[in-house]
Amino acid sequence: MDITMSLAERFARLAEDFDLTGHELARRTLEAVPEPIPERQLSGVIERGVGLLGSRPALVRACGYKNVAKGLRRLDAWSTGREFPNDAQLAALSTATGEDAQELSSAVEYDRTVMLLRATKARAQTPAFILTVRLIPAVYRPSQLSPELTLRGALEKACETAGLRKCLALPTGQCVYISGTGTLEAYSNHAPSGGITLDGRTTAVAVTTENTVPCSKEEA
Repeated sequence: MDITMSLAERFARLAEDFDLTGHELARRTLEAVPEPIPERQLSGVIERGVGLLGSRPALVRACGYKNVAKGLRRLDAWSTGREFPNDAQLAALSTATGEDAQELSSAVEYDRTVMLLRATKARAQTPAFILTVRLIPAVYRPSQLSPELTLRGALEKACETAGLRKCLALPTGQCVYISGTGTLEAYSNHAPSGGITLDGRTTAVAVTTENTVPCSKEEA
């Protein structure tokens, strides 16, 4: 899914998929993921910087890190795609490597897309819906719902748990957040955090709670 879509557009896309089973959603998702998934670009930038300056410690020093160990951990996180440099860190990396700052920014956005594709592919390998209920803040209870269910059926099942906020993770990699009163309040690539981490998830979109719609058998 295009991560620039508005929340209203995402809910409209969700409605189009109501009658698809978990198996069908997973199959469609896998068919849409390009093969092979492109390689990330930022790791190449870092390796060129290491070659230019002679070593990884030299590169992190050139990026302004006085604590070399901390800088190396940050560099490893950027190289593997676990983290992405912010604007200030990109500027420092540009100065250290001689790479164009705008091109580095484009490489980061490219890598975000690549990591999202990898996470989407990994999630679609498991066609079950995953329902995570927030029992109290930062304490979650996950469970799997049958991939034989349609999206409509999975949403209805999720809405049976009244009074608690929950998240329904789809085989597509998207998550539907449902309030304790049974409304769909957000739709994103952002899984619950702080207590439970679902396999193959990656944070890609910050969600809001606008455009809530009823979650009921009549209106789902």
